[in-house]
Amino acid sequence: LLPAMLMRTSRARPYMHYTNLFVLPLYHALLYGVAKDFVNWILDPITREEMARKDIPWWKVTKEGRALIVAREANIVAVSEYGHAHGSVIKDRNHWTMDQWLHFFLTWSTLIFAPGDRPNNQGPLHDDVFEMFVNLRAAIKYFCVMDVPDASATQEAVEALKRYTIKAEEAVKKEGVQTPKGCIIVKLLSFNLHILNCRLYEQEQARGHVAFENELWIERVIQALKQSTKYRVGTARTRGCQLHDD
Repeated sequence: LLPAMLMRTSRARPYMHYTNLFVLPLYHALLYGVAKDFVNWILDPITREEMARKDIPWWKVTKEGRALIVAREANIVAVSEYGHAHGSVIKDRNHWTMDQWLHFFLTWSTLIFAPGDRPNNQGPLHDDVFEMFVNLRAAIKYFCVMDVPDASATQEAVEALKRYTIKAEEAVKKEGVQTPKGCIIVKLLSFNLHILNCRLYEQEQARGHVAFENELWIERVIQALKQSTKYRVGTARTRGCQLHDD
């Protein structure tokens, strides 16, 4: 309803077009939203009941797969210009910044999730999950990297995101209607994924390449401020108490 109202308004006031008024925050929606949901989905902890039944959901990385990921991570060293050390996707991802999510998908994820090193050339991911990863990474690689936009490349990235979405829908349907509300597999079909499919292409056509938005740079400044001030309040309070006591 709101977009329709704004579109009617835009005929009288062109500057009110909703594509420019409600700008889609690409990095938050795609990295902190869809990408994070995907990784949390495949690395969802294996429960005792699943271990006892020996019935681990097909989309979860198995115990052997997690061991393979850890072994591969042991060979990773981050280059200095990344500004941070490599963090384990299994142990450290809950504390990752936006840059770390971006660096993971652009670089280390291809090594960590690649097929091979196991019988039948099987990597840590199920074949369908690996296909989802490939399509999601293709979308991230195009939309989140500042490169000269190309019409065919844009369409290819949009199609990759659609293929990921279709696979996510199939994964939820595969679990059936018995999937409990709030289950992590249901979270794959998030609002972030919905608005990316509906708005991302249109926004790029209207405003230019979305990677040129200042969202990532602002996030970097915020992270720098958090890093420099995270102990300031506690330290100042302690000093104040000591001075008062003296």
